[in-house]
Amino acid sequence: MLKRILAILLIVTIALVLVSCSVNEREYTDIINMIESYKNEVEKNIKNYEIRNVEYMDVSTEGGAIIGYYEEEDLKYAEVTICGEMGRVHYNYYFLSGSNIYLIKNDVRYDKPFYIEGYEETEEIVEYYFRENEVFYVDNKKKLLTNVDDNKDFLVELEDFKNALDNATEKVDNAELNEYASEYFKDDISTLRYEGQFAFDDYYEEEVRVNMKTVEELESSRIFQLYLDPIQGVPEERLDLGCFYETGDTIYKIEPTEENLAMIKSKGSLPEDSIIVAQNSELPDALGEDEAGFHYYIEIEEGQIKFHSYNNLAGTGYYEAFTWEKGVGLVFYQSGYGAERDSIQIKLVSNN
Repeated sequence: MLKRILAILLIVTIALVLVSCSVNEREYTDIINMIESYKNEVEKNIKNYEIRNVEYMDVSTEGGAIIGYYEEEDLKYAEVTICGEMGRVHYNYYFLSGSNIYLIKNDVRYDKPFYIEGYEETEEIVEYYFRENEVFYVDNKKKLLTNVDDNKDFLVELEDFKNALDNATEKVDNAELNEYASEYFKDDISTLRYEGQFAFDDYYEEEVRVNMKTVEELESSRIFQLYLDPIQGVPEERLDLGCFYETGDTIYKIEPTEENLAMIKSKGSLPEDSIIVAQNSELPDALGEDEAGFHYYIEIEEGQIKFHSYNNLAGTGYYEAFTWEKGVGLVFYQSGYGAERDSIQIKLVSNN
């Protein structure tokens, strides 16, 4: 009888521990709805917030920075970046209300120091929810919040960030902060003239203009689209040269889906199908020359960065090429199908 009572007490104790260490699905849904509502509010009002900027130099070999967004004296949102020779960490803190905080932590690790050519990155994104002195993992697959057992470091780290912001003396003009300075493009690309060749049902030669539309301008990056003016005989979808994410000296070509754009804007992470089309170093083709599949590589010649891609799974496979020059922008573009079918080629002839 005693053994049976002890067994029941043990089961009850385990059940209580499990309940205390997690949040059920119903409460999870309420919390997630609160987070999404707050994120939307921040995104809507962020240009109106006061900004405080702090260098955070003594935490790693490469240092870091903290940017706080305030409504009067109320901290609404903060971004923290810490860089090292073997990786970087980016934090997005949303200060919901009271002690309720939502955190997205983007941890990028390098397999060798970043100054050694050819290093590779691995990325881990984890979401957390703070409440009082508790910290929870946000598990969106299981729709649960699971308690972080050892949360002391999280709370100390957060307090350090907030103290650094409280002592900040530098206040940044919001408009100035959101003005992204490109390494590749001059201020006004509308002055660039291109000589174009177009082979569709008929063959055309025509001077054209490349237009740029800014999709989103972020703190230290931007998303933009490149497209051509309408050309007789060229399908509208081929006038779109693509959507791109530019950060520092790297340009990625991305699919501009709502999910991909939200991933970059809210989490600072890249969609899986992103392709590097410009960077400071050459990028070898991952496939052998005669190997069937999607090939892409980057070459650097005389200050120009040349991206090439082609699909040789079929004789009519699609190919595309971009050539970039820093301080100018796109100097050459080519795309089409095998045997030069439905092809476009444009070449910069003047950058005045």
